Amino acid sequence: MPITPEQIGSESQLALETRLKNCNKKPEYAEYIPIIKQVLDSKFPEWNKPKRGRGGSSRTIACFQGEEREFNAAKDAYIWLIECFGKTNPTLFTSNSQFKTLLE
Repeated sequence: MPITPEQIGSESQLALETRLKNCNKKPEYAEYIPIIKQVLDSKFPEWNKPKRGRGGSSRTIACFQGEEREFNAAKDAYIWLIECFGKTNPTLFTSNSQFKTLLE
């Protein structure tokens, strides 16, 4: 028995996505794929867009005094830069730093 948008219109996004995955796995249900996608598109317009969330690494290039390095994660590049700052000015992060005298 064919499904209609009205029959599945009250289902949750997760239920519809599960139904879609199952239809994609079985060729005999391929005719239902456009119907499920139509309901998903109308009820949940962002359902098929990549999720942007926290986590994951992003390749990053950092440069300090002409030296350029590539890192697998932005956090690693940040740590490298802080270490470079510290080597260049060892008192930068101490209580006797130049910043303290500038603020007084």
